[in-house]
Order: sequence, then structure tokens, then C-alpha cells
Amino acid sequence: MARSTKIPKQNRRYKPKSVGAKRLHICVWLILLTLLFSGLSVGLYYYDAKKSATEITVDNDTTIVEGGFGIKSIDVEGNVHYSKDQIISASGLFLGKSIWKINKTQSSLRIRNACPYVESVRIRQRRINQITIEVKETSIGGAIYSDKQWIIVGKNGQGIDKMDVESDLPGRYIYYKGVTAIGTRLGRAVMDEQSEKIFKEFTKAFEDHNITNVTEVDMSDISNLTVNWNNQITVYIGNDSNIDYEIAIMEQTLPKVLKNHGKQAHGTLDISSYSNKELTNQVIFTPDN
Repeated sequence: MARSTKIPKQNRRYKPKSVGAKRLHICVWLILLTLLFSGLSVGLYYYDAKKSATEITVDNDTTIVEGGFGIKSIDVEGNVHYSKDQIISASGLFLGKSIWKINKTQSSLRIRNACPYVESVRIRQRRINQITIEVKETSIGGAIYSDKQWIIVGKNGQGIDKMDVESDLPGRYIYYKGVTAIGTRLGRAVMDEQSEKIFKEFTKAFEDHNITNVTEVDMSDISNLTVNWNNQITVYIGNDSNIDYEIAIMEQTLPKVLKNHGKQAHGTLDISSYSNKELTNQVIFTPDN
């Protein structure tokens, strides 16, 4: 019987890696190790900084941070009515305060509550410990009367200041007569929605059409609005359906009235027909006596 002979399997030859492959392999490992050590270093640095920070509370409100991450600079942008120090003080932020204690939402709310002229606030960290407070302030639109005092109203419709009724405010700001205040808290709405809408339309129209020297807007009857110009001419506006266009007509008409009747002319200017497009538009000036 023939004897079977097993043929041994041939071993696979080891194929050595090319020099380029080896270098690539080494580079990948070096990058991974570098990232690992960098991450550990940063983590330990932040941990040690936070752990080593010493906090001292003063008057239950101020925290002084010695060591660690504290605020190094605070800038304020957009402030007009308030100083930089007033804005920073209202925010509750200060140099040295731990960056771990910063609450942007809370600081923004504190600024708006303490500074009614401020319409909006944005707090940014340009770097981890450099803070910029950006504020946008509203300007004065007029005033309303409530409970023996004048409430100054910003163009945003919110109360921004108060003055004693004996002050000369009506001569300096437009008095919106007949508006009942729904609240007197500064930094909040002080008119009902309809009155605020009319107030904002007049404010914008006066600005857009360069109407100055308006002393009073009578809103006692919103179907029969009137504007007192320079305590000389009462302008009948009618309802609030077309305020901007009527103020544009007022801009065009006033110079003609003063030219024809003298700069000291007194009387009434009726442009209320522009409130209704179905009527024939006409302007009627009636001198006093």
C-alpha cells in the first residue's frame, strides 16, 4: 500500500511595511498622544484654577476672587444716558469676579431694571475673562400725566423717568393728553396697547417728517385726534387710520399757512379728511378771529 505523504503548507511570507507607511503610522500615534496629553493638561489647569480660587463674600452680594479665573476687564458700549460705571454697577459684574459666577441673563435683567432708558442688553465675553456689555438706549418720545406726576415715555412705549407735576415738562416734551396710565413702573409699558400703538405712530411720523415744536397730542377721543403745534395752531387729525400720511400733509401745509397768514398765525388746520380715502382730500385753515 502506497504510503501517503503530506505536503506541508507553505508559510506566508511576511511583507515588510514600506518606509512611508511606517512614518504615517508613527505620525498618527504622535498626534493622538499629543491630543491626549493636551486635553489632560487643560482639564487639570481648569480644575486647579477653579479649586484654588478663594471667594470672599461682602454684604451678601460682592464676591472677590483671589487667584484662578477672575474678570480682568469690563467694557461698556452704546451707553448715552448712563455712565460706564452706572451700567457696570447695575450688572453686578466687577473686576475679579469669578468667571464661573457670571450669569449673563441675570446681569442683563439687573441692568434693565436699574436703568429704564436701556431698551436691550447684550453681554459678551471677548476672551474668557474680558467682558463687554452692549446696551441700546431708547430716546424720549413724550410724556403722560398720572397721579400728580409726569411719566416720561420712551419711543419704545415704556416709562423711563418721572417728574414732579410742578416741573416745566410740558414745555420740553410732547404731552400726550387723555392717556390713562396702566402702570407707573419704569422700564415697563405704561399705556394700553391701542394708546401705545397710536403713540408710536405719532412719534415715528413726527421724526420721519421733521415736525418739531409739537407741544401736545390730544388722545382723549381716538376718533378725533388733535395736534397742538407751537401753542399756535391746532391740527385736526381725525381717527388713527392714516396718521403717517396726515403728518406728511401737515409738513407740507404748515409753511404755506405761516407764509400766507404770518409766522404768528393762530387758528385751526383741518386735515382730518385724509383719515378717510373715500372723501375728497382737502385742507382747511381757519384763523382765530
